Order: sequence, then C-alpha cells, then structure tokens
Amino acid sequence: MIKSCQFMIFGATGNLTYLKLLPAIYGLYKEGELCNAFQLVCIGRKRLNLDQYLESLDLKYTKQLEFETFKNHIIYKQMDFSDKKSYECLQDYLGAKNWIFYLATAPRYFETITTYLNDYGYLKEIVGFRRIVFEKPFGANFHDAKSINKHISKILEESQIFRIDHYLGKEMIQNILLTRAYNSFFELLWHHDAIDYFEIVISEKSGVKNRGGYYDQSGAMKDMVQNHMFQIVSLLAMDLPETLIPESIQEEKAKVLKKIEVTDNIVIGQYNGYLNEKGIDEKSKTETFVALEVKVHTKRWKDVPFYLKTGKAMVEKYAHIVVHFKKNHTLAKDNILVIQVQPEEGIMLRVNSKEPGVSNNVTPVMMDYCHSCLKYGDEPSAYGRLLLDIILGDKSLFASWSEIESSWLAIDKLQKPELVIYDKNKPWESHIVLEKGWWQRD
Repeated sequence: MIKSCQFMIFGATGNLTYLKLLPAIYGLYKEGELCNAFQLVCIGRKRLNLDQYLESLDLKYTKQLEFETFKNHIIYKQMDFSDKKSYECLQDYLGAKNWIFYLATAPRYFETITTYLNDYGYLKEIVGFRRIVFEKPFGANFHDAKSINKHISKILEESQIFRIDHYLGKEMIQNILLTRAYNSFFELLWHHDAIDYFEIVISEKSGVKNRGGYYDQSGAMKDMVQNHMFQIVSLLAMDLPETLIPESIQEEKAKVLKKIEVTDNIVIGQYNGYLNEKGIDEKSKTETFVALEVKVHTKRWKDVPFYLKTGKAMVEKYAHIVVHFKKNHTLAKDNILVIQVQPEEGIMLRVNSKEPGVSNNVTPVMMDYCHSCLKYGDEPSAYGRLLLDIILGDKSLFASWSEIESSWLAIDKLQKPELVIYDKNKPWESHIVLEKGWWQRD
C-alpha cells in the first residue's frame, strides 16, 4: 500500500547514503511503493549544488531511465549539523506531512540533530507522523549509548524511534523466526537436548576500503558482533512468543541478550596491510577479525555454545548460520541445518541415508531449498524492506533499547587477547578451526 511519506537524510554525502540508502529509496520508487509527491531532502556538509550532488553519486542506477524522474524528487541542502541556526531553513520543507528523518551520521551527532529538530518543532506529530532512524552503531560503548538513549527518550516517544540494523532486513535472517514458528518439528528440537552448537559466520572478502576513519574507531567487534551477530543470536535463542507482534518479538530477544555471556574463548586478528589503508592510525591495534564463543544462560540453552566468526580480507564473501544437532549414533554424520544468508539464499538440511545398492552403508545427503531461485523481478534490498517497515510503523525488525543495552554490556566486559596478523585475501581463516568448543590451530 502506497503511503505518502517524505525523507530527510542527515549525512547525505557519506558512503552509507551513496551505497545503501539512495539505491534503496530509488528501488522503492521504481516498484511503486512511494507516492508521486514524495520528497527526498539530502543534507550534507559538502558545499554542492544539486547537479554536483547528483554527479557525485556516479552509480549504475543513475544511468537508468527511471532515475530521470526520480531525481526530480531530490533536494540537496548544505548544512552544518552542529549549527542550530542552520535548522531554521528546514521549515521550508517540513509541512503537515509524514516525515522520516534518517541519521546516517556518526553517533556523536545523534543528540545534537534530535535536539535542534525538536527545538524548531519539527518532531511534533500534529497531523502526520515524525519518525527518526538511528543508524548503527548506536553509541560507541555502553555509557555513550545510554547517554544518547536517555537524551532522545526525553524528546521522542518510543514509537518514533527506530534503531536500525540492516542485517535484520535480509531475507534469510527474517526467515529464522518464521522457519521456527511455522515448522513444528524444528521447534520441537530447538533446545539443548537436541542441539550441540551453533555457528554464525559473516566473511567479507574486501578490506575496509574508504571507511578507514570510521572502522578504526570501531573494529570488527563493534562493527559486526555487537549488533549484527548478537541480533542473530537473539533470533536463534529466543523463546517463541504467542503472537509475532513487534513488541513480543523485541521482548523475547531482549530476554536472550540479558543472559548472553562472551567467554574467554576468543581470537582477534588484523589483516596485513590494514595500517596502510586510508584513515588508519599507523599504530592501530583495531581488529578486523573476531572468532569467539558465546553462551546464553537460559534453561533452553544450557551448555550450548554459539560460535561467532567474522572478518575482513577473507578468502571469499559469504554469510551463513549452521545448527549442529547432536549425534544419536557413533557411526552417523552430524545432522546440520544450514541457513545461507549470502551470496545465495536458502536452507539446507543434512540427513543420513542408506547408499544405493546391496550394502547397508549410510551416507550424508543434503536436502536443500533455494530461496533465491524463487525471487521474481527486483526484490527490495535489506534497507528497502526496513524503510518500508518504518513507513508502516512496524518495529519487528528494529532493536529496542533493552537489546542494545545488553549487547553493549556484554562487549564492554571483554578483555581482548593478543592481536594476530594475517595475510590479506589468504586462507588465514582456515587456521582457526572450530571443533565443538575449542579453537584448534593447525
């Protein structure tokens, strides 16, 4: 259903806007999800006119015919986020309409932008709605995140706050909950008596590219583990609520994250050449690889480890979740459930079956479902799906403060081990082998 909605992006000249947000909004426009009268106000600190801004995009979609009409909806405004007087001119755009303010900025600007928008009355929901999206990471640590949340909660209703994690918009991440909820045989086995351990892997082939300035202040632990990977753990480990309404889902996820513990079974690494990347401190100890063990201290997951592994400059780009079921026979191969997130999307189940012929030999076979194969036409990106949810006011796939609070508390307690240097785009990750609770080095 098309809903009248306007967007205002703060941080419009950043990589996130160029590579993710604008393509996502353009995709929604092409698919007819936005009304013809929508506005997209892009606010950045660079002194550009609209033509220069559009030229700076230099992306494939700008060559498409539909973009010629789409760009007529775009307004570019140069502004200093920290200058209160600069916000006065925004009243020329902010009439009695539905507005989504997207803060694609560093967390240090969250409080300032929210405060000044509120000071000018732009956040009052008199006729239409006013919603603010806070891009991850939400804060730099627990105390920083708590300060931001306390501040914005005085200004905004919780229904107006959307703490986004684009990974939750991916098809197969959404499918975790639905696969559990609508396949009773999985849920009957979804506990410590049947499951041995979980693996969650997000492997990236590229390095930090031109995100060095941001990444060096964050690292893999804060950039990937604290948000994306902990959110996946919460979806795997949560108890199913009676109804899949947003509040119930967030409540169950929060219960998991309050019980999460990162053990001292951890390895961190940095790829060789990282210190030569643009924006990186020459003495940086920032990790670009993390492998760690997580425990969820609930009755359902007693003694079941969750193994998380993520890194940049790996051999290949992929992401998957593997559920290892316990063996009931010494000769049997492990039964595993694989949820493939990228590049292909799908679900595979490994079962043991008799080999063809006269023998009674048993061999593992894969039963797989290709989710990507069923797609028709252009599917919304992860950001596109989440933007639609924001328009509709659906917070199912957005993190509550309670979830973020628990995630930061778990990360802030960590004592990082010695940093290991590994070769870029070489099979270093094969030197950290996961075997039932132990990191085994070859």
